[in-house]
Amino acid sequence: MKRFLIISFLLLNGIPLIVSCDQKEDLSWADTLCLNEINGVDGQKSIELYNFGEQEVSLKNWEIVIESGNEKSTWKSDTVVIRAHEYKVIRAESDSEEITERSIISSELNILSNNKTINVELINPGGSKSDSFKRGEEKAVLNKVDGSFARSSDNGNTWLLMSPTIGRSNNNAEKLGNISSFPIVGSIVLNDIQTNRNSLKVSLAGNVDGEMLYVTLLCNANLSDFAPQGNQWEAFRTVAFFEEDSVIVFGGLALVPARYVVQISDELGYARIIEYSVSIFNPNSTKFVDARLPDDNCVSENPTYYPVSALWDGYGVSQIPHFFASHESPRPCWLTINLGQTASLTHILTLPRIAYGTWRGSQVRSFEFWGWGMETDPDGSNDSDNPHSFQSGWVLLGEFSQEKPSGYGPDGSVTTITPEDNASFNAGNTFVLDASKWPHANDPVRYLRVVFVDTFDSFNTEDSKMNVQVGEVTPISSAVN
Repeated sequence: MKRFLIISFLLLNGIPLIVSCDQKEDLSWADTLCLNEINGVDGQKSIELYNFGEQEVSLKNWEIVIESGNEKSTWKSDTVVIRAHEYKVIRAESDSEEITERSIISSELNILSNNKTINVELINPGGSKSDSFKRGEEKAVLNKVDGSFARSSDNGNTWLLMSPTIGRSNNNAEKLGNISSFPIVGSIVLNDIQTNRNSLKVSLAGNVDGEMLYVTLLCNANLSDFAPQGNQWEAFRTVAFFEEDSVIVFGGLALVPARYVVQISDELGYARIIEYSVSIFNPNSTKFVDARLPDDNCVSENPTYYPVSALWDGYGVSQIPHFFASHESPRPCWLTINLGQTASLTHILTLPRIAYGTWRGSQVRSFEFWGWGMETDPDGSNDSDNPHSFQSGWVLLGEFSQEKPSGYGPDGSVTTITPEDNASFNAGNTFVLDASKWPHANDPVRYLRVVFVDTFDSFNTEDSKMNVQVGEVTPISSAVN
């Protein structure tokens, strides 16, 4: 206001008004620039700038910060000017065949890729962000996309996947797909995640439009790194799916302590971690020891050929010494494993002696699992008031039977065996320790007692003795100390 009054006074008194150049407002960096189109396809790598204002803009002291995958670069120029309602195209040095008066060749754009995460920011001379574009997230699993990421119209609010119109208007470009700030993966829910020895089964729902999506299992062997997608996370495997409800099995997991999370991404690379609080550990089996407590009554018939340690050796084969066998043990019988660590168990995985005596003989039909979490070690003494006369301090983790897909007969007999039955038997069991059924199911325990209640031979008999054969018993935990 004071400046206006002085100017008015000078004019009214006939005094000529002379304004020096340095008094003029500097509009050379008027904030009328936008990122209009971005292309990372080989041979077309480029960024298009559009001046939607009414005056030309000098790019002096402007910057474009480009991140693609794990690479980052910054482009700047002190000489480029963009006239009103015109475009400037910055092309990668390696993709410089098409050169026009509106083209700028730059090596900084060589890092652009349409199958990696992309983050581009336009920084004005004032140091603030004028515009930005982002595709995907850190460590997102991205498929390769053909076409440009472009505004649906010049300086429009919506980004789409479009047919390339580098150096000219986007207004009539062909739409190829959506790029949404609310990606379709947001609707996917994780129904369940189960373990089966060295595999994870992931059940997903919510893909109501049948979009092509990708589920990636991320693995972290550093159990102290609890940040989702932190530096230690690695993609184990990616599987595509398009069904509304999907069940995906990731096999071949190493039987070592690890943590897993599930990542979902869509066609354009938007990704999110779902249920990363679901942590699956394989307790470190190298710490397991045959406890051999005085009341253990399931003894190997030949410790050299059929050792107790075969239950956690991870081989899963029928050859000696990779399965456990006992002869003429009491019915029921049990053995105890010192885990060598405290673990809150969530599942117990079992394998039979694979492809041997399927659905018959000394293969185990019914199990119980008990845990000891007290600070003092169990001494193997008896307490007649407890099931199996177990020492006070043992808690029941769960009771289970071998499931048969085609079902048993009315009297529990095996009856007909289908190919599916055989496949299921040899794949083993995933027994879920459910605290709603067994209140102590997930208590932290240091000792695991495995009770063989019945075999297929002993079931529905009065036998007091039985032979036992088992391939693997693998405890799975949500926390290991």
